Amino acid sequence: MKKIIVPTDFSDAAFNAATYAVEMALELQLELLLLNVYQIPVGYVIEPPIFPLSMEEIKADCKRKLDGLRLHLERITAGKIKISTIIQLGGY
Repeated sequence: MKKIIVPTDFSDAAFNAATYAVEMALELQLELLLLNVYQIPVGYVIEPPIFPLSMEEIKADCKRKLDGLRLHLERITAGKIKISTIIQLGGY
């Protein structure tokens, strides 16, 4: 079975794209893969740099948002298509 990969940064535009992709996946009977790539935050310019959140907190927040999006899309599709998620640390 083929998949549609839907990258998301949890913005309104990304939400609209995911909604459109789920409609297409329903029509074509494809799986949906939601992808979020999170970044290492840029620290303040002091020694040592201060990060407002730890990497674990950032990843957990992204996972919570991605799971929420998946659950929303599963409700829309009534479970008719498979929706999976991937969270990945990105680089610059």
